[in-house]
Amino acid sequence: MGATSISKTNFLFPSKSQVNTSELELSESKENSLEELDIGKYKTVYIYKVLPFKSKVYNIDGIGIFTTMSLNLGIMQQLTFEITPYKKDLAQLTIDYTILFRKRELRVELYELMVNKEDTFYKNFEKKIDEINDNYSALEDISVSETWLSDYLSDSFIKKKGEPKDEEKLLKLFTEVVEAYMEYAKEVPTLSEDDQKKKYDAIKEFSDLLVEKGGVAINNFKRSLGDEKTKDFNQMTELDIFQLFFSDEIINLIVKESNNYYQKILIEKYGNDYKNLILSQESKNSNNKYLFYFVTRGINKEDVLAFIGIRIYMGLHKYPNISSYWSNNSLYKVNFKRIMSKIYYFLLLKALHFPEKEEGESSSSTTESVSVENTAKEDPRHKINLYLEKLAKNFQKYYDLGENITIDESLVKFKGRNSMKFYIPMKPHKYGFKIHLLCDSDTHFLYNMLFDPGRVGKDFIFSEGCTSLAESIVLKLVAPIKDNKKRNIFCMDGIHLLA
Repeated sequence: MGATSISKTNFLFPSKSQVNTSELELSESKENSLEELDIGKYKTVYIYKVLPFKSKVYNIDGIGIFTTMSLNLGIMQQLTFEITPYKKDLAQLTIDYTILFRKRELRVELYELMVNKEDTFYKNFEKKIDEINDNYSALEDISVSETWLSDYLSDSFIKKKGEPKDEEKLLKLFTEVVEAYMEYAKEVPTLSEDDQKKKYDAIKEFSDLLVEKGGVAINNFKRSLGDEKTKDFNQMTELDIFQLFFSDEIINLIVKESNNYYQKILIEKYGNDYKNLILSQESKNSNNKYLFYFVTRGINKEDVLAFIGIRIYMGLHKYPNISSYWSNNSLYKVNFKRIMSKIYYFLLLKALHFPEKEEGESSSSTTESVSVENTAKEDPRHKINLYLEKLAKNFQKYYDLGENITIDESLVKFKGRNSMKFYIPMKPHKYGFKIHLLCDSDTHFLYNMLFDPGRVGKDFIFSEGCTSLAESIVLKLVAPIKDNKKRNIFCMDGIHLLA
């Protein structure tokens, strides 16, 4: 790719609630030029395999690598700007600019990955950063906490926050830091080949630690996994992460209840001697074949996991009807025959049953996440409450909430007959089950949920001492948060609380 002047570099920068293309004057010097590098599939990097960061990487002539990463999720946007110098003995510069609702945050950090940290040029640059920071004292500082990264960080840094009206100041601050860095870079001589190798090794060691221990963006998730899980975090597959939440405990409960439930169905149809009756049938009818399969083997964990996987795929890829997922037609990208037959899928669909209570547990047990305040027989949600309780607890077990959380409602599409069904004309699906959700505003991670039983069961979600149903719902959703940290809670009906 052709080189472009470093003083006329275009890159994505969040502004006015949208990520727009802006022009930043990096330096008036014409000595340096940028050459964009082809990074192939890494042009889009998925953090958590969900958050899509758009990446661009350039070679800065005579200095090293310049990287930008931008994310736009509407209410949450971020730009990361990084210069990794391996040709000169410079500090590594990282700038993060984040938009979250009406909040704006700018972080400037210097990582001392240098051969000579006492270099006069570097000390003068640190003073310049402190001077720029003092010039913007009107902007509020962001509180700083110690992490493993602190061992590499310079004592000179800038961490400011503001509102939309402060965007111009933050952009100007951003520009001044980059211009000061480029002036600093001009003064520092190019390293010898031996020193360049030492510098490269220091950067590589730091990068390996960053992969192993994580930066600011993933520390919340990794910290909550615990020491043993954290060691294997980078080797975890999509299935490993899925099974953190849909744990063996949950799957085994579903397996047990589904076997018991389908056994009751067979007893009602064939009588108590249903096993011998089915085993004695030599019919080649497919239905009898899978009944024989069920009697001799039963539903197991692999069946339930496969069934859940199929249901997730069906939700993401809409075909004309269920039979299409087993079609041999080349128009369809998948054929589930190699996973399970269509007949066995429908058998599982009929047999699938959620536990109403655990052994030795009364029907009137209560939890901090999805409350069951009266007897299970009275609560219309009793068939799914225990399942949702355990799922929510796993969400909470493996995640530490950030500073900003959001409470909203979601409508799960359903057009059948059920007393808990809602009709909300403003929703895309209009008819369905309503679930109240508490999510991390930054990552959209689901932390807690409350299934709304509607008019027939509103007494089961109304807490004593509350003045309204809305207040009761909010208090139930925030109940599992026990760390005493102050957080901003955004309720999408316009209520704003501080917990």
